[in-house]
Amino acid sequence: MNLKATQDCLIVRPDLEKSAVIALIRQKQTGTGVIMSAGPQTTGTKAGDPILFGEFVGQDLKWDGEDLLVMREAHILGVFEQ
Repeated sequence: MNLKATQDCLIVRPDLEKSAVIALIRQKQTGTGVIMSAGPQTTGTKAGDPILFGEFVGQDLKWDGEDLLVMREAHILGVFEQ
């Protein structure tokens, strides 16, 4: 089963080593990750974009054994150019 973002939401794979260290890493002021799915109302981002996001944004989600983050597109601080 696939998980697809809706509205202006993004499903992000945060750059984290292990779920046990999420609390420590999430205490930083910014985080990075890769967008796994972008909702149809997103305008400046797409799946595969590496992003920078602010502290304590979104909701943690465990899906198919993977630690993900669901956030609104407005919470992105920047998209890394590839």
